Amino acid sequence: MIIKKYVVDEMHQAVQKIKEDLGADAIIVSSQKVPGQGIMGFFKKRLEVTAVLDDSKDALPREPKRLKEPEQAEIPEAATSPVRPEQDRPDQGAAGDAGSSPPRDFKPLFKAEILNNLEQQEKERLLAMLEQQLEQKDKVGSKDFTQRWLTALTGIDIDHGIAKKLLAGLEQSLKDGVGDKDDLTKMALIGKATQLLKPAYKGIGDAKYLAFIGPPGVGKTTTLAKLATGFKLMEGKKVALITVYTYRYGANDYLKVIGSTIDAPVEVVMTPAELRQAVEKHADKDYILIDTVGRSSKRTGQVLELKGFLEALNGPKNIFLVMSASTKNRDLYRIAKDFQIAQYNGFIFTKVDETETLGSLLNLVSKTGIPVQYYTDGQSIPDDIKQVQPKMLAQLILRSVDEQYEELNL
Repeated sequence: MIIKKYVVDEMHQAVQKIKEDLGADAIIVSSQKVPGQGIMGFFKKRLEVTAVLDDSKDALPREPKRLKEPEQAEIPEAATSPVRPEQDRPDQGAAGDAGSSPPRDFKPLFKAEILNNLEQQEKERLLAMLEQQLEQKDKVGSKDFTQRWLTALTGIDIDHGIAKKLLAGLEQSLKDGVGDKDDLTKMALIGKATQLLKPAYKGIGDAKYLAFIGPPGVGKTTTLAKLATGFKLMEGKKVALITVYTYRYGANDYLKVIGSTIDAPVEVVMTPAELRQAVEKHADKDYILIDTVGRSSKRTGQVLELKGFLEALNGPKNIFLVMSASTKNRDLYRIAKDFQIAQYNGFIFTKVDETETLGSLLNLVSKTGIPVQYYTDGQSIPDDIKQVQPKMLAQLILRSVDEQYEELNL
């Protein structure tokens, strides 16, 4: 007895292959839909056909030539009945031939228990295959949960140690959650990042003096202009602008244009004493915003000079270290450390719209304990500046983690 299986797209393909391989006496004993190869095969079903040929000496004789006779056009009833013991079978003759072309619907020539056994084997094989593929999928889905998310978090520049702290105990806490696990994970990460950021924001208060320091080219003057315009036009506050003018030609001209636009006085000072006088002159203002010349953090002498100007401000003051969000993580640490001489108490990050990853902001706040108070994401004045709270910053930092996660095929 010969048993062969064919996996095809259509039944007529199976019939043709069975006819070529086994001949006209072959019998189709089962057909069923099965998935194709691989996980994607679940979405494209194919047809599996099982055919049997009884090649024993007691098999029905094959006389294909006699099928050409008109009287053999129909399959006799005996041919469709189950095989019986030899002594019970009627004499085989021309009427028992199946012909050179099998009928469209073959009928089994085996006893019911044999057929049922074959079908059960097929079911068990298919079930085993499905279980194996589902088990593999589960392994991929749960494999190294922490490692996969750790890779995604470090991919957006979050330090390895901070990423591990965010993920600590997270998988266990999500086991009973309802909803998409990846979405729940991101929500949990935002919550844990918010808690990590909160200590830096304790004690932040409003201040009359706002000074802007930092490296050259990071957008300090434009940031000052955005805040001043918002205070004046949107909040109705009285503001004055002061620029510490030493050698940066043209900077004061830009500030004067801003002052003229919002009807705010602009003072240019060159010494700490002049700064003190300008501040006293505008004591009636709600806010006094002070622009400084960009200085390299590596030039300690220039940073010390800057400190001398800032010490002339008597009263509550917020000194903002302004940096570009696209600056490398290592350079951010160095700049923040070098400018500590100036005793800044807040960060402002510019050009947030020009970078894909913001994990370095979380690293810096966690390491220094100093908050990010504003960020800018465009050139529009005063629209493209946002005041920051812990949860908002956490959402901003983790906004690109989805892309990192998808790139890992997770």
